[in-house]
Amino acid sequence: MRILVILFLLISCRSQDIPKGNSGLPQSEVEIIGSGLGRRSTSVCLRDLLVGEDSGGTWTLISPTGPFNPTLTGDNPCVDFSTAPGGLYTFRYTITTLCCAFYTDGKIRKCAITGTSTCNF
Repeated sequence: MRILVILFLLISCRSQDIPKGNSGLPQSEVEIIGSGLGRRSTSVCLRDLLVGEDSGGTWTLISPTGPFNPTLTGDNPCVDFSTAPGGLYTFRYTITTLCCAFYTDGKIRKCAITGTSTCNF
């Protein structure tokens, strides 16, 4: 019985009739300066990082790992970076279908130096 189910899934996944997920395309990197001077606020809603994505996906913080670990609930969580250290943050949006998972990464750069419009890491 298990072999039949696996065979069915393999054949179904090759079918043109199975809907494909769309995790969108990445927008330009978002830059936050100090306590929000480079942007209106230090809060970023993560789907603003993408364009053309399907709803219903999940977000994961890919890097960096460390003390800043925001709660990512729903398919468009807003993350407050006011207490985050400076750095480049990569978030992954994943859409999962019957056969596959599709993902796109979005990036947010937080500069620790207040009042500058560029930062390098």
